[in-house]
Amino acid sequence: MTFRERRCNPRIPVRFRVLFGKDNDFIEAQVSDVSLGGLCLVSAVEIRIGQRIDVKIDLDGQEMRLEGEIVWARKNVVLGDQPPQFESGVKFMSIDAEYMRFIDRLVKHYKERRAYYRHEAHLPVWLNYGDGSRKETWLTSNLSSAGMFIISSESPSVGSRLGLTLQLPDGEKVNLEGTVMHSSPSAPSMANVYPRGFGVAISAFNGDDARKYLNYIGNLSGGSGIN
Repeated sequence: MTFRERRCNPRIPVRFRVLFGKDNDFIEAQVSDVSLGGLCLVSAVEIRIGQRIDVKIDLDGQEMRLEGEIVWARKNVVLGDQPPQFESGVKFMSIDAEYMRFIDRLVKHYKERRAYYRHEAHLPVWLNYGDGSRKETWLTSNLSSAGMFIISSESPSVGSRLGLTLQLPDGEKVNLEGTVMHSSPSAPSMANVYPRGFGVAISAFNGDDARKYLNYIGNLSGGSGIN
C-alpha cells in the first residue's frame, strides 16, 4: 500500500511557492497540495525517497520552517518541449500551531467552495475555443463528476463554452463540452493559494465518453464506477 493510499488527512489542491533544502542551500518549488501531515512539491529537481529536507513557507510575511521526509516521488507529465518536472511527497516530522491554523483555514475554505468532492489528477487536456482555430494543451489539477480545474497561464472569460479532450492514464481520450465557471486571480498572493487557471463545469459528453469519465472518477473514489 502506498503512502497516498494510507493518507488519512484530506489533501487541499493549492498552488504557491516555497523553498526547500537543508542548512543554507535552498531551491524554489511549487506546492500542488497540502494536508495536515505534509504536502506535495513540484520542482525541476528530483528528490530521493527517504531524504530529509526543510520546507520554508511564507504566510503573509511570516516565515514558517518545517522539517519533512520524502515518502514518494515521481516524474510529472511532460507536454511538448517543456522541461521535466518532479513531484515529491513530503511527510512532516513535526508541525506547529501556526501551520495547523493555516491548514484549518484552507480546509474550511475548500469545503465551502466544493459541492462535489474533487480528486487530485494531473491529466493532459486539450482545449478548443469553439471556432477550431485555437487549440491549447494544459493539465488538470483536480476532477469531479461535475467538472474540473485546469492549470493554465491564462484563463478564458467566465461563461465561455469550450470543447475539451481529456486523456486518461490508460491512453483513452474523453471528449466533452464545458462552461468556464470561475478563474483564479493572476496576481500571486499567499492569500490566494489555489492554482492559477480556471474551473469548468461539464455540460455534455460525446457518445460513450460519459461512461469512461465516470468510471475513472469512480475508481478515484474507490468505487466501481458505472457499467
